[in-house]
Amino acid sequence: MRTESRELLAVGIFGNKSRIGDRIEILLRRGRVSSPRVSANRVAASAIVLATLQLAGSLAPRWIAFAQQPLAFEVTSIKPNTIVSEIVKLGPPVGGRFTATNVSLKMLVMRAWKVKNFEISGGPRWIDSDRYDVAASAPENNIAEEQFKAMLQALIRDRFKFAAHRESKEMPIYALVSVRNGSKLPEAAGSCVVALPNPPPPPPLAPAQPPPVLCGGFLMDGSRLEGRRISMAQLNGALSNMLGRSVIDKTGYNGTFDVHLEFKPEGIAPLGGGGFGAPGGPAVDAGGADSFRPSVFTAVQQQLGLKLESQKGPVEILVIDHVEKPDAN
Repeated sequence: MRTESRELLAVGIFGNKSRIGDRIEILLRRGRVSSPRVSANRVAASAIVLATLQLAGSLAPRWIAFAQQPLAFEVTSIKPNTIVSEIVKLGPPVGGRFTATNVSLKMLVMRAWKVKNFEISGGPRWIDSDRYDVAASAPENNIAEEQFKAMLQALIRDRFKFAAHRESKEMPIYALVSVRNGSKLPEAAGSCVVALPNPPPPPPLAPAQPPPVLCGGFLMDGSRLEGRRISMAQLNGALSNMLGRSVIDKTGYNGTFDVHLEFKPEGIAPLGGGGFGAPGGPAVDAGGADSFRPSVFTAVQQQLGLKLESQKGPVEILVIDHVEKPDAN
């Protein structure tokens, strides 16, 4: 039986079982008259191109992974803070440098994973009680929020040998609903300061001068909550911090509004790292003008036309699996 030179060429280069060889053999059978030398050149060129594409395809995931490799802090320092103080500083990096003063590990975890105090489970007591001063420098000056959280998470994992996982747990929650006569949410009309991605350090304020209200942010103390151009999600977050429970929005309201709440601080305890704790905790002295103010639940209803209803529902929590105290440096 005679074998065409074109068939031998395809088989010799790719083997009998090669699918690529079969395809090239079919192409050569389609009545295209050419010399074995020209066909060999074309087949060899095709083989080189295919091999190059195959190599590029195998390396592409590595190239992509390399290009998407996240930033990390280059130099870090974590030192115990033994000064007894209520002043805590924990903000975004400025000019590529991140500093935190008098912070607990739990505060760092809350900032890095965007969770609230009651959404963290497990871990020894010292993650709340021990305080640290943290200094870290980044290879770039402008760091986006999502990138900063990833970098802070990596720092916590590395220096505290931190490991955790998320799970859903049935817990008491508050549902925020509109009262029968409708909400009284005031339209966003108050003045506020637009937050910059990487703001410069703020100038010192006079003792009696309050800090400016950020657009989409709050001023909070033990008996007041004030915000400008607030969304319902942001209000839920602030109330969650104050009440120590997850607050779920069931109003269906999608606009922005201003908030000015004044209430009794009874049952609301100061909580390091933001928020005021859960009802039922140690109460702050409500003497003086505070004694004439309503509870936070009544204030929300009277001043915003909304109601906090106690319910139970699933809450995603961060469960600490392992943690160690950092080495001194």
